[in-house]
Amino acid sequence: TTVNTMRKLIKELDKICDLPDLPINSDIRTCNFNRLKSRNPPVKMYKSLKTDHNTETNYWLKYWNNSAPQEWLPLFSTRKNNLHLPRRTWVTLNRIRTNHGRCGDLLFKWGWLESSECDCGKAQQTIKHISFESPLRQYPGPQVDFINVTERSISWMEDLDIKL
Repeated sequence: TTVNTMRKLIKELDKICDLPDLPINSDIRTCNFNRLKSRNPPVKMYKSLKTDHNTETNYWLKYWNNSAPQEWLPLFSTRKNNLHLPRRTWVTLNRIRTNHGRCGDLLFKWGWLESSECDCGKAQQTIKHISFESPLRQYPGPQVDFINVTERSISWMEDLDIKL
């Protein structure tokens, strides 16, 4: 659930709660949340946000801290100084981080290329292959440089001969 979705939910349910004559108000007050454990009804989130004095951001942070890989938490908990980067560099950076972007493998799946083969000869050209395995283009440093956004990784992305 995104923060924007939560804001919309709160706005809508606030409007509903401001009109006590609506039949849905009795449903909201008497809702039994234990009935379907696999479900997380929006009303439950709304009540949690209203009663616990949570904000949407705190709710998201709590979710992130409980679900993100623990080794990632320190990496994203501090603000990076590289916010000045051009959009093209950020796009490339995030495509490397997610291993999803314009590469032979994906373009082949979309039907834009005849094969997913890399120009170095490997059968599949993935973002991971281009960034960390290809003898033609691989990044010479550790993967964590793309999390920490080092000058070396920025330079490598800007000098890359293909657009990811």
